[in-house]
Amino acid sequence: MARIILVIDDSVAIQKVIKIAFSKYKIHVVSVSSLDDAAKVFLSEEISFVILGSVFALKLEQRVQLRSKISSKPAVVLLSQHAKGDQKKVTAQGFEEFVYKPFRPNDLVSIVKRMNPSLFEE
Repeated sequence: MARIILVIDDSVAIQKVIKIAFSKYKIHVVSVSSLDDAAKVFLSEEISFVILGSVFALKLEQRVQLRSKISSKPAVVLLSQHAKGDQKKVTAQGFEEFVYKPFRPNDLVSIVKRMNPSLFEE
């Protein structure tokens, strides 16, 4: 089974923190900064989990095919502390798990582990 997490976020710093957090678990992290790039990754990789910024979660409404692919995977949405209203909008898109930025990497790892424990099996 592929152990690949797709990160969709426009912050290179967030992408890097997530990549480092999962590196010790032998989980490959693919990071992109756009929904177009995310769609390309879904064509070439077997994605196991998705972590995406709320901006991208909200834009999925217009991207039905990509939304279908992402909603078929366990996912966590990264929300800004300053945009608390986004949680309702993102929940309406079908997402149920959230992490507020700034976050502790270990908290994110724990959520992913709870949602998809098979990613962490040897």
